[in-house]
Amino acid sequence: MKGPGEARHDEREEPGSAVLVVDAPPSGAGPAEDVADGRVRLSSTATADADGGARRRVDEEQALEERAHEERADEERADEERAGRRVRQVRRVGWILLGLQLVVMLAFSTVQYSRFALTADFANYSQAWWAIAHGHLDPFVTGFANNTGGSFWRDNAEFVLYPLSLLYYVDPHPVVLLWVQDLAVVIT
Repeated sequence: MKGPGEARHDEREEPGSAVLVVDAPPSGAGPAEDVADGRVRLSSTATADADGGARRRVDEEQALEERAHEERADEERADEERAGRRVRQVRRVGWILLGLQLVVMLAFSTVQYSRFALTADFANYSQAWWAIAHGHLDPFVTGFANNTGGSFWRDNAEFVLYPLSLLYYVDPHPVVLLWVQDLAVVIT
């Protein structure tokens, strides 16, 4: 318990109130609003002890710091949202460009195939693709070794034609090989 003239918090008051109860000194002097039971009630406009004023200033500074921190956090969130939108826009443009590239390459490959503008290499791959699709696991192609023919594996050893031969049953035209090639180029 504090002695006379010392400040203490009145527990009957609401928390955070600005009323400070001081035991009245024997002289009873001070800016009192209410004097009862030897206690003086000081309002928030009356002179309070230095600790109460400092505490109020600290609370105000903390509230200002919290508001500033919240504003900075809101600004950071807004910046992150703007950056996220930019990234999504760039990705969308990238996907659109890749899609256009694929369409152009597929059209070009189809035109090349329909005009027979492909090389002997394509003919060899097409022949090996057809042979594997029909169960010939060691395909013989006629375009290698000075057009005398030979084993496809001896010259190329490209085993990717085994899984690609399943596409023959989806669409039996060799242009499918060109389309798969175009798709692989765009994906990479």
